[in-house]
Amino acid sequence: MMTQRHISQLQKIVDQLQRIVTEAKGAALEKRPAPTASNSRTKGTRRTATQVGKMKKEIAAARRRGERVADLAKKFGVTTSYIYQL
Repeated sequence: MMTQRHISQLQKIVDQLQRIVTEAKGAALEKRPAPTASNSRTKGTRRTATQVGKMKKEIAAARRRGERVADLAKKFGVTTSYIYQL
């Protein structure tokens, strides 16, 4: 059988745990970075083989002209590492 003292102690523990949980949720929301192009995970665009071939030729020509890889990646919607692989 639980006494009044045990009940009040358990109630204090419950109150403290609820406070900790709400603080942790608030801290997690504050620390979450804002979505940017580099860290947002969106579904990629499917391209046909002919579209990929054309895109590769355009990227190669742009690289020969000296365009920046970051600009090309943004323009074509691919990663910089993909451009370097070509």
